[in-house]
Amino acid sequence: MSLRKYQAFVETVRLGSLTRAAQSLGSTQSRISHILADLEEEFGLPLLSRSRSGIQLTQAGKLLLPKMQAILQEDTALQTLARDIRQADAGTIRLGAFTSVAVHWLPGIIRDFQALHFRGAVHSPAGTGNGQLVPRGAFGSAPRSISDFSAMQ
Repeated sequence: MSLRKYQAFVETVRLGSLTRAAQSLGSTQSRISHILADLEEEFGLPLLSRSRSGIQLTQAGKLLLPKMQAILQEDTALQTLARDIRQADAGTIRLGAFTSVAVHWLPGIIRDFQALHFRGAVHSPAGTGNGQLVPRGAFGSAPRSISDFSAMQ
């Protein structure tokens, strides 16, 4: 099974036409028709009923459509997460710092980092106490002492 086949099927159903699905996907009507025929052959089931008036989902098509849509949505989420990780918008950064650096410099640096990389979590630096993850927005105002810094967690 191929995501391209699922995409062709879902787009054909959404648009109600092989020609419109082909245009949307940057393909040809003939290619989309072949892709759908391959998909039906792989499943061993007819998914669409084709006529001059358009397409209709078969019972099997009605049952499989939501699963294919979910797979495509999960693929999109997976691709987005991978992109975010590559761009440092997700994941965890662990920092080690002297107390003076952790108190005076890191709050502003972490605040700026979190503004740019909104999904990134920052592991609390040395001197902050319990080694917990620092939640997003925890550095809205810079702490003035270690006790302020620790209280944010």
